[in-house]
Amino acid sequence: MSDKVQKFQDILLADLRSLANETKRKHTAVKEAADSVGELIKNFSNKRGNNDEAVLFHSNDIIQPFLLGCNTKNIKIIQACLSSIHRLITHKVVTQASATKVVNVLWLLMEDGLEELKILQTLLALLTTTTVVHNDLLAKCIVLSFKLYSLKDQIISNTAAATIRQIVCILFDRVQAEDAQADQLSNEPILRSPTDKCQFSLQSCALDAYMFFQDLCSLINGEPPIWAIGLSEMTKAFGLELLESTLMQNPQIFITHPEFSFLLKERICSLVIKLFSPSIKYRQASQPSSLAIERPSFAICVRLLRMVSVLIKEFYMLLVTECEIFLSILIKFLDIDKPLWQRTLAIEVLHTFCIQEQLLRSFCEFYDMQEHSTKIFKDIVNALGGFIQNAFNASSSSSNLSNLNTAVVSVSQAVTSNPSSSITSSLQQGGFLYRGLWIPLSVRPLLGTAKPVYLDMLDKTEAPIIIDGYTLTIAFSSLLDIIKSLTLLMCHDVRGSPSDVEASADAGTLTGIYRLADSQEDAEADQTLWKKMISSSWCGLLAAMSLLLDASIDEGTTEAILKGFQQYTSISGLLQLEMPRDAFITALCKASLPPHYALTKSFDNGKTWVADASLMHVDCDSNSLTRISSRLSQPSGLNSPTAIASVTLTVKNMQCMRALLSIAHCHGNILSKAWQLVLSTLQNLTLILGLTPTKSGSLIHSRGTDNVAVLVSASVAGEVPIVATMLSRLFESSQYLSNDALLELIEALTNLSLYNVDAAKNNHEPCLFALAKLLETTLVNIKRLHVYWDNCSDHLLRISNHSINQMRTYACESLTILIRTALDKLEIANDIVMQEILFTTLEKMSSITFPDVRQVQLSSLLQLLNTFGNSIKNSWLTILRIIGAISDEQSEILIRTAFQCLQLVVTDFLPTMSFKCLPDCIVVTSKFGTQQQDLNLSLTSVGLLWNIADYMSSNYDVIKLELNECISEIIKSNHGVDDVLWVKLFACLAELCVDARPAVRKSAGQTLFSMMSAHGSLLDITVWHNVLWQVLFPLLDNVKNFPRSAGNVKIDSSEAGILIHHSRDTIEKQWAETQVLTLAGVTRAFNEHSQIFSKMNEFQRAWVLLLEHIECSAMSNNSEVSLASLKCFQDIFSLESVSEESKQSKDTKNTKRDSRYVSVWSNVWRVWCNIGRGSMKLSGELLSNCKGKIDDLLPSQTFLITFLKVFPLLYVHFGTRFVTNDIQQTMNILYDAVRIPVTPDNLPFVLSSANRDAITPLQEIIINCIRCLCNLSYDDIDSPTLNAINSCQKGRSLMYPTLFKELLKFNELASIPPKPPMTFESDTQVKNIPTALSVVNCVSFSELCIGITVCMFKVTAYDSTSLGIPLGLKYGCSSQSTWKLAFQSLEEILDIGLTVTLRELEKDEPIEIFKDMWLELINTFESFLFSAHPPPPSLSVSEYITHEEMDLRVIALLKDKILSHAHILPYEFLNRTMNLLKRGSIHSTASAVFQDLSDSNLPLREKFAQACFETLLTFSLSKDKYGYTKNRQDLSSLAITSMLDRCLEVLRKYAIDERLSGSCPLPKLRMAEVLLVMKAISTLMTTLINSKKNSRDLVYESIWMRVVALYPMLIDCITCKSENVRTNLKEVLRKFKDILIIPHT
Repeated sequence: MSDKVQKFQDILLADLRSLANETKRKHTAVKEAADSVGELIKNFSNKRGNNDEAVLFHSNDIIQPFLLGCNTKNIKIIQACLSSIHRLITHKVVTQASATKVVNVLWLLMEDGLEELKILQTLLALLTTTTVVHNDLLAKCIVLSFKLYSLKDQIISNTAAATIRQIVCILFDRVQAEDAQADQLSNEPILRSPTDKCQFSLQSCALDAYMFFQDLCSLINGEPPIWAIGLSEMTKAFGLELLESTLMQNPQIFITHPEFSFLLKERICSLVIKLFSPSIKYRQASQPSSLAIERPSFAICVRLLRMVSVLIKEFYMLLVTECEIFLSILIKFLDIDKPLWQRTLAIEVLHTFCIQEQLLRSFCEFYDMQEHSTKIFKDIVNALGGFIQNAFNASSSSSNLSNLNTAVVSVSQAVTSNPSSSITSSLQQGGFLYRGLWIPLSVRPLLGTAKPVYLDMLDKTEAPIIIDGYTLTIAFSSLLDIIKSLTLLMCHDVRGSPSDVEASADAGTLTGIYRLADSQEDAEADQTLWKKMISSSWCGLLAAMSLLLDASIDEGTTEAILKGFQQYTSISGLLQLEMPRDAFITALCKASLPPHYALTKSFDNGKTWVADASLMHVDCDSNSLTRISSRLSQPSGLNSPTAIASVTLTVKNMQCMRALLSIAHCHGNILSKAWQLVLSTLQNLTLILGLTPTKSGSLIHSRGTDNVAVLVSASVAGEVPIVATMLSRLFESSQYLSNDALLELIEALTNLSLYNVDAAKNNHEPCLFALAKLLETTLVNIKRLHVYWDNCSDHLLRISNHSINQMRTYACESLTILIRTALDKLEIANDIVMQEILFTTLEKMSSITFPDVRQVQLSSLLQLLNTFGNSIKNSWLTILRIIGAISDEQSEILIRTAFQCLQLVVTDFLPTMSFKCLPDCIVVTSKFGTQQQDLNLSLTSVGLLWNIADYMSSNYDVIKLELNECISEIIKSNHGVDDVLWVKLFACLAELCVDARPAVRKSAGQTLFSMMSAHGSLLDITVWHNVLWQVLFPLLDNVKNFPRSAGNVKIDSSEAGILIHHSRDTIEKQWAETQVLTLAGVTRAFNEHSQIFSKMNEFQRAWVLLLEHIECSAMSNNSEVSLASLKCFQDIFSLESVSEESKQSKDTKNTKRDSRYVSVWSNVWRVWCNIGRGSMKLSGELLSNCKGKIDDLLPSQTFLITFLKVFPLLYVHFGTRFVTNDIQQTMNILYDAVRIPVTPDNLPFVLSSANRDAITPLQEIIINCIRCLCNLSYDDIDSPTLNAINSCQKGRSLMYPTLFKELLKFNELASIPPKPPMTFESDTQVKNIPTALSVVNCVSFSELCIGITVCMFKVTAYDSTSLGIPLGLKYGCSSQSTWKLAFQSLEEILDIGLTVTLRELEKDEPIEIFKDMWLELINTFESFLFSAHPPPPSLSVSEYITHEEMDLRVIALLKDKILSHAHILPYEFLNRTMNLLKRGSIHSTASAVFQDLSDSNLPLREKFAQACFETLLTFSLSKDKYGYTKNRQDLSSLAITSMLDRCLEVLRKYAIDERLSGSCPLPKLRMAEVLLVMKAISTLMTTLINSKKNSRDLVYESIWMRVVALYPMLIDCITCKSENVRTNLKEVLRKFKDILIIPHT
């Protein structure tokens, strides 16, 4: 036995002996029981072994004396017994049975009101040291404790309350222990269903805790308990405390056990909501007398709010919906009509939530982000912000002021009530001063902690008095904690410790968002959640924080507010939420400037404020105050009492400015568009401090003359250098910004600069802050030039084009500084792209019209060329464009400066250029040639073009090599090196060829064509193609058009300064020289490079265009131009390529080459005819009105001779293609030429040049042309030409009549005096013709023509004539008289020829030569009668009838003169004749006979069709008329077959059309046709019947069957409406009686 057990037994024996002594007199039963137990214990002591089990086994016996002693009602005995029982319980000598007895004894003592404290002590020991008390016994213990709690004795009640709390803790501790040892417990779970709503399974301890908690809820709710029977009531306050402590200490039990969770949701939440009802309904305003609303209890409200706090903190995930209700109630408690103490309690609860970032996250996630849920997080922030605003606006109504319970005290009243105190001592306490109202700051906000004061006042039953400013302080702290929680939540860096993150958040130096997420989806969800939290909170936070910042007068408080501004701005920017970020920065910007400082809203919806003060300076006075003076220009429309106002800088202004600079410095990467707000504020600061920019962008202090007082304290003055330093470092730190952030900063600077420009337009002094800082920022970030250059340069260019001189100059110089710095500090020599960008920017200055800007540009370019010229790679194109950006409007000095740059480039850097630069170099050089200010400069430019051409020619191979290196670009651009360079060079010279100055035109023209001669061999066909269409022909057009506008203005030699020849004394004459030079040059180019031109695909087009220019020039009134054009016309006949082509076309049968050859010379022929017709026809109007020299209106003899000399050469090439019209045109031109009159002044010269035949040179050349046409030789002709002319005469027999006719006109000149080829419009013009005009004698000329006529007749007497072609063409002939004449000739020929032919055929031996004649004859008839060419639209009906009569004459010819001799005609001819007759007789079908008339108004050829049918019918019924032989095909059979086919078709068409016509009769023509068919069938059937009777062998079976086949068609016609048709039909049908039997042969 251990000493401890022995000691316990000794004590127990002593207690028993003491009890026996006390009860031996009056309570013998107790004494006996004590003695018995004493003996029993002694026996235990004498035994060896484990006595604990024996004692426990006899626990009922051992405890029985003490229980009996408690029933004696003796206080002394009861106290001793309870002490002994307590000792037994402590030593665990209690079983469940003994415990039951103990509880019953304690219950009896409680009812008797004895030893209440001992009872509680014993009861607590029983439950603490043992676990034998369960279920109903435990419930009885709890009821006993509550009954003692309900006693009026305060000591007993308090002790009982403490005991109850201990019991509750014991209950739930047992549950935790039970859960920990759940696997070791052997007891089966106890199943019980205490309610009908939840079926559950709990073990013993958990069930006890559950039943107690359920009854506790019921009691608080006023309901009877289920488990704790006997407990009838309980104070709500105590019950709520028990609930709160239980929930707070055992949250895991309620989370893990569904039964407890159910209880939590179903009982607790509903209970809390019910108890909140009075607080919700109560309004502090006066209630209507009819409504008795219960006032809320402070004690109940405190406990409810504490419980709500526990429920939300610990069980939020279980009670999402319920928590939404609780939070909504809390938010409603902040309404202004709620009691102040109630609002204070609600704010303290909300403050506990604000420090828990994960709880705020859950609020937003489960409420604000749900579509149909209350926006709890937003409402919390707005409620706190609204409370703060209401606190500051409390002075607006007396009721609100009273609601604050003197929380807000007027500063003036405080001073009045306590004169000894000063406002300074009040303000040192810390607080807020707003509109004269002072609100103290009761405690300093300690972020991250919430220590509620009034929420812990559980001992108060009535609402305490709220400390002044306490509620506002807690609300202020709540807002700061919300900002910090958002910062910690969103800026949790997994790479750092939480303390580091918190320190970073406190410092407001967050640099990025790092969130540990399981996946990309989670990260995106977090981003969405954070953005929602910001969007839900920023409005409320901004409103409250801005008001607090405005009212704050304590530096520490202001610093805390500004830190919140910085943190919130940072997280908003990191989340890329522009609106909240900009809003907070806007508020900070406003607070950074003096409150009465005049601000003007500008761009971006008023996000930027620019001050109206400028050029301020600082002076120090004796009062330790700094006076900052400045000139303040008040804008129009701004109301100000005086022209000069004072501006005060406060410590708060400087604090805000430092905070703003800190944000810009530390968070520049996330400011984005907010840079505009920051920069505008900084600009205002520089204006206030009187800082002005230098050329390098830095700020220096300047002094102004006019003063506006800006008062600051000495402490503020000490802050000025700090702020200035921060301002300078801000732009230096831009080098650490990201590329995007740097671009946003530069964009903000440019926008601010644009606003300054607009302000300067309104007569404000220009502000250069934005431009200076833009320059400073770009210089600092010069290594990132590629990032910002476009935006920066575009803005500087825009400002450089502004009318404000000061800003324009600064921007222009800033741009050149940047370009020079970039080229100097960066290794641009290796960065070709960046180099090009810089020079391109410099080029953009060329579009600016201000001379000073252009001067800066060119001066900078000259400096750059001298400094960096050797390192320039691919920027020469840009440099050339800069140089070439000149115009005549610019000054001569500027043009000369640009020309100096060009000379420097050409002379020093031309070899370093790529070939792609040479075209621009050419263009720029030629542009200086076109300038009108200096002639010598233009001529020098032409010389420079020569130099460039020589350089290209000498380096041609090198250029080709470079071309191969960049072949991809060339292929892409579709241009070759020659194309780009040479065409461009020629085009520029061609432009100078039409300059207004003759010297430039002449120099450029000579240079152009000489250059083509010298270097043209280098060019290929593609280049020459472009030269033709881009240079030469446009040049010809320009040279032709310019003289029209020049006029015949005479040039004064004195004005020109030189002596001018009379041939060049007018502008027109000078242009004539240019015209001659150009046309000759182009023709020379054709001659020299004809081999290349002839290979071009568009050679035909070029040839035609050249000829048109020659033609136009030949028709010029200027003799110099016209003669020169004819000379060029002669030169084209010597083209080598054309001559060789003519030979090839004659020697080979290449169709393509032959067609091209014909096209070439047909165009030459056309031009020759046009020149001849145009120059030979004299206008009587011009001659009659001529008052000057008439020679200018008449073609000279030289001109005519030169023109006609071309014809023999032309005839050699084109004579084989001559037609009758060509012969006629030629003879007309020659006839007009011989009749051209001459003036008396020129007549002697013409006659003196006559030859031995007394004909003039002109007449001689005309004779040669006629001999050429007539295939006759003449003196000057050579043998090859004569042979070529002879070859042109083959197949020209049809032209002989025309040629003879035209020759006869020349023969008449011998007897009839010729008249000039003039056209007159009136008789008056005839009378006004000068009489001096005369035609040269033509007698000798005419006699020579008669001889030529005789020779021509001798040569052509034996040629034959063909008429088939014009007859076949018919309406397709160019002249309608042609086919009519051919038809007349054919009739005359056949009239005689057929007689002779038939006579020869009647002979016994047929002549084979006539065989082809019949086929040709039938072909002619077919093509004439059924021509493929429709009648022309202009053909009248009468003419058409006349033509039909000609067709009838052909049919009559066939019938009478040809078919009458059918027995001797070939079968093929007869067959085609029958088909022709059949084709002509069918006019009701859409055959070729009438197809041409379907779309015209001309009638059908009815007579022609009838004649064909009658002829066909006549020969179908022929019997013995022609005496057939057996060895030939029977003509009757052929005719009958064709006729039957014809009849069958007509009947079928008639039957169909007759049914379709309805009541409308068919045309008479159709009816006549059907009657004719009926008669024909009747006649044919009669013939067949007679043949059958006579047994003649003339009817074949096939013909007979065809007749029978007509029967169905005749049956279809029975229903016809025409009486005549039915009569004829009956006659035909009666004859079928004899037809239906087929004869036997």
